[in-house]
Amino acid sequence: MGMVACMTDPFRVFYYLRVERENSYICLFSIPSFFLLPVPISFRNSMPARILVAYVSPKGSTAGIAEAIGRELQSAGYRVDVIELKSVRSLAEYRAVVIGGPFYMGKIAGDITQFVGKYRETLIKMPVAVFAVGVAPVNATPADIEKARAILHKSVEPIVPVAEALFSGKIDPDKLSFIQKRMVSMVKAPVGDFRDWDAIASWARDLPARFGI
Repeated sequence: MGMVACMTDPFRVFYYLRVERENSYICLFSIPSFFLLPVPISFRNSMPARILVAYVSPKGSTAGIAEAIGRELQSAGYRVDVIELKSVRSLAEYRAVVIGGPFYMGKIAGDITQFVGKYRETLIKMPVAVFAVGVAPVNATPADIEKARAILHKSVEPIVPVAEALFSGKIDPDKLSFIQKRMVSMVKAPVGDFRDWDAIASWARDLPARFGI
């Protein structure tokens, strides 16, 4: 007595129990054949690439930019996940990654460096784009911009991004702590929403070509 499988129908696989003494078979059950057939490589390759947009956003300004980038990529036909950096569990399903975070106290806030360290081996094998957000770009000098780029590069070492950007952000006094409000006042930082949505959308639209997907 034993069980055998037979594909007598192009759309189903039938499983039979062989009764040796009677030299007969009893059909036990059947399942759709596509559950057993591997997805053709040509079909997998024709599926839209999946892109991760991972961000750090303590006050919400960077989150808005990440979501705008995600929308542009989705409009271009890609599958996109826009997720907080701390919630990312795997990069296995992605063909490209966008990482973003805000400037704070002379560095990129959050755990971007730790994230890059954790997924280093995967990230160095795929296209990565990075962006940073702050109020500095509003009235930045060339020296300020170069300093900001250096900080951004250092936060993602040893990854070499295929695209990078510095975006002006938003300062909402209602979301600042007492100490942060004092600091903004002391350095006379501009208050308001300085995000350039056209520039953000334009950068996002260029990403697929930079990614090579």
